[in-house]
Amino acid sequence: MTVDIGSLATVLVVVGGIGAAALAIGGSLRAARVALLVTTFASGVAVVCLAVLLLESDLSIAYVVDHSRETSRSFYRLSGLWAGMGGSLLLWTAMLATFVTLTAPRLTGRTAVAVGGVVIAVPAALVLVAADPFERLPIPAVQGRGLTPILEHPVMLIHPPVLYAGLLATVVPFLLALDRPAPTGLPGRRVLRLAALMLGTGLVLGANWAYVELGWGGYWAWDPVENAALLPWIALLIALHGDRARWRSPRATTALAMAPFAVMVVGAWVSRAGLTGSVHAFAQTPGVGRGFATMAAVVSVATAMVVLRRPTSGIAPRRP
Repeated sequence: MTVDIGSLATVLVVVGGIGAAALAIGGSLRAARVALLVTTFASGVAVVCLAVLLLESDLSIAYVVDHSRETSRSFYRLSGLWAGMGGSLLLWTAMLATFVTLTAPRLTGRTAVAVGGVVIAVPAALVLVAADPFERLPIPAVQGRGLTPILEHPVMLIHPPVLYAGLLATVVPFLLALDRPAPTGLPGRRVLRLAALMLGTGLVLGANWAYVELGWGGYWAWDPVENAALLPWIALLIALHGDRARWRSPRATTALAMAPFAVMVVGAWVSRAGLTGSVHAFAQTPGVGRGFATMAAVVSVATAMVVLRRPTSGIAPRRP
């Protein structure tokens, strides 16, 4: 029953995201916002269902067998939610849907709301097509493999969720900049600050974890997955500091606001496509990589088009 609810909820996320985009373009913005709300609720239900399966160590589910073990402590079984591709991508989608839905009431243009629906639908579709965490085994396993020893560390409980929250919060200024014709101040500045704080905290926690497990000698040898988190953090710092520059124009403001999310999506594509070697086991799924490649292309083109069409004359006032 839990599996069926989780699978159905994931399908609803895809339908809701696509529906939100369609309604925003050719229908009612209010209805599109309601569709986004449905995606957030459905993605939350799917995450809860997978968490329950992991906590109960349901060995009829392939993902549970790979990332949970009955003898493990309950919090390590729960950590299996973000230890593999399917679970981490599902959590990633739920967080993204939450941020997009919270931003939607502030969006007045159809394009921004439609893009919000698309960026939710794409990863949700990838969960169904390429990394289904609710896939059943023909015959239930006798016991689960559980987490690898290096993942059974207290930081595993908070490092990935904090990192994801910091990365995905960047969608808020992205959508606000996409929506406003000529921003006079950095859109979503408070959210950018919060994202920089959460992402910085996640990076520090991960660095300490790597030091404890592997000893000094490189933060996972500058693993591509960690670089995919570091580059958006740098983009966030540039945005927050560049926003106070006297030379800042509306075009520069738009670029500063949209860059962190665009960099994050490109990083997700590179790291999750398995294009380079990684110590992160979930970063080896070409099918997911191709989906993120499409998403990265759309976001990058949208960013370039919006930035180029912004007016270049005039100096935007500095905010205190």
